[in-house]
Amino acid sequence: MKTEIHTIVCCLPLLWSAICGAQTATFSDAAAFSNAANALVDYDLNRRPVAFTFEDFVPDPNESIIFETPAVVVPGIDLRIPFPTYVSSATFEAGGEGDRTLIASSFTSESLAGPVLRNFDNTRNPLSVHFADPVYALGAYFSTGPSPYVSNFTATLTLDTGEQFTFSAQAAPYSTFFGFISPIPVRELTFSDGGIGPIGNGFYAHEEQIGDIFTITQVPEPGALALFGLGALALLWGARPCRGRARALGSC
Repeated sequence: MKTEIHTIVCCLPLLWSAICGAQTATFSDAAAFSNAANALVDYDLNRRPVAFTFEDFVPDPNESIIFETPAVVVPGIDLRIPFPTYVSSATFEAGGEGDRTLIASSFTSESLAGPVLRNFDNTRNPLSVHFADPVYALGAYFSTGPSPYVSNFTATLTLDTGEQFTFSAQAAPYSTFFGFISPIPVRELTFSDGGIGPIGNGFYAHEEQIGDIFTITQVPEPGALALFGLGALALLWGARPCRGRARALGSC
């Protein structure tokens, strides 16, 4: 019995992937992503749109705020009216000893599209994002810090599902949209610009910038999760090999 329960737990992501589709879809067009992502919204199934912006930190033009702590938690609010407002959160982290500076900035020299969050002069680590609730879709504008030496760069997104995507993006003050819809819930992602920001003396640093993030988040209800678990248990129990008395009684 323990072995069968362990098998169920391990196979749930695979079962979900098989039910929902084979592969993550990617988007370079914001409108196409928005249409596809909003089609996933279902309040009965607790899939809700959540937007993450940095205007709460830097509401005025040409303003910035520096976070010297390892991470900053930004609330995300579902602004769709008249649907119920849902509040979630994501944690943005620079990480690395001595490299913990994140800057929320509305300076036009860093972004022409509005406030961004920047991983500032990090010589070790790219920007990472940890979601409080799993997301099935994410779209955002990606860039790297302003530099007279770099106008384009290769952005890399790595998901905790094991998938990795690369795309060409523009350096600040411009940005490039990229989005994905995943059949498997994503709880963490890493955004890397390759550590290409020249900071002098032959050293290069991560300068990732991200802004205008839109997600489709699923908040599981304990009752629904329990029913799904029982359903999966019943399916796997029904498919188990016949053994001993059950085989003799012809009940499988």
